[in-house]
Amino acid sequence: MESKNFKTRYLIMFYLFPMICKTKEDFRILYHPRMKGVYIGDTNKPEWEEKIVVLFKTCAPKKFKEFFKENAYSYMNYYENIDNNLYEILSFQIPPEFKDDLAKILNNKFSEVSAPFRGHIDWISFPQNSYDYWTNNNYLHGKLWEIEKHEIKLNLNSK
Repeated sequence: MESKNFKTRYLIMFYLFPMICKTKEDFRILYHPRMKGVYIGDTNKPEWEEKIVVLFKTCAPKKFKEFFKENAYSYMNYYENIDNNLYEILSFQIPPEFKDDLAKILNNKFSEVSAPFRGHIDWISFPQNSYDYWTNNNYLHGKLWEIEKHEIKLNLNSK
């Protein structure tokens, strides 16, 4: 259920959150310790196939809920109780102007994203994580960071 692959979780968050943010403050609101994962789609919700899905243990923080309520790309949310643990799951639509970029991101073709998206990431993401750093220097112990396909869809039924 919770993404165990730090690299995939971080890359998904780094590339997807800017799609739904307009300001750096929006980005800071989205990044929260209670967040347990960011996904594309949810196995429990087939209609969420191409949605940004955010998983929180217990519930989303107040500022995140306010952001969700006011965001033009907010889609739906629900709660799930698993093994006496409450989770809140929220989803966002992919902005139409970034749909082609999403396909490139999910295929680990980070250097091929559009110039408008690249520019958007540069100003929205946290200062030390520029687009160039994550596309040209994204190595950890000599291994290129890549999104693992089996990690991108939320599956609340798996342990």
